[in-house]
Amino acid sequence: EIMNVESVVKHMIKHNNYSIRTATPAIVVGVSELKDGLIDVKPLVNYTNPYTRDTIEYGVLKGVRVVYPSTQSSTICFPVKQGDTVDLIFQSDDISKFIHGNKEQHNPTLLTFGNLLDCIAVVGFETMQDSCFNANNYSTDFDLNDLNIVHNKNTANEASIKIKQNGEINITSKSNVNINGVTITPDGDIKNKGVSLFEHITTHTHIDSKGGTTTPPQ
Repeated sequence: EIMNVESVVKHMIKHNNYSIRTATPAIVVGVSELKDGLIDVKPLVNYTNPYTRDTIEYGVLKGVRVVYPSTQSSTICFPVKQGDTVDLIFQSDDISKFIHGNKEQHNPTLLTFGNLLDCIAVVGFETMQDSCFNANNYSTDFDLNDLNIVHNKNTANEASIKIKQNGEINITSKSNVNINGVTITPDGDIKNKGVSLFEHITTHTHIDSKGGTTTPPQ
């Protein structure tokens, strides 16, 4: 009888463990509330009944908080779009009050554990083919040993900031680079307040010692 009770308890624990959610990959299906840090996602791995092997497709989870490296003083922020993949991490408690602004100690609204709605989405959980370390996913030169910040990946407008191992910093862009009002154009010209340095150097003249006008620099 003791063994029967023990078997039943083990079975109940095993069955309960199957229903505990911790983390799972998902695909982004909506970004209309991204300004508030919320996205709509759909888990990619279906629920499978461990005994019957029947599967159930999860529905869309709306208003999931997306997580970036960000504090009150510093942020690295970039677009997340439909078709991007994320890692859903399910929380142990009801996080609805926190999500909507409560940063004080508080009691949960609902006594839930591992609720599908109490999850966050962490960006950067990708397939092997989409790996950010794979040079084939970029249109410009890529070295995984650099610190790389790349936008518009693998497009005609790809732009990047790369800090090399030796400390050198390279900025690559097919458009203008603006630094505090100074513009560096793709052809290497520098413009300050709209005035071209190249044109100034190649067209300006001086008055010579005889009162005549010099020719522009060669």
